[in-house]
Amino acid sequence: MTGVALISFLALALVGNAKLCGELIIWIFVMRILMILTSLAAYFITTASRRCGTATSRSRSRAALTNLVWLTSIVSILVTFIASFYMLAGSYGSSVVLA
Repeated sequence: MTGVALISFLALALVGNAKLCGELIIWIFVMRILMILTSLAAYFITTASRRCGTATSRSRSRAALTNLVWLTSIVSILVTFIASFYMLAGSYGSSVVLA
């Protein structure tokens, strides 16, 4: 539902700039797909690393969940920033600076 609201907002706010509106709508869809892919990757990495552990079942499941949340968050943030930089940097010239 949030994606639909963002697309509606962009379509209404950027009526005069169809190129920018199109780029941002594509960016939204790419970010949504990347979030799913990074979540899946983090899940598979956590599952593989959990199989290598020797802790008890209860502590292992809590630690695995914590690791999954941290890994998903870190990977998602990194992938989002990298993909955004490469997708949007060309639109705004060389004024984009990583600080």
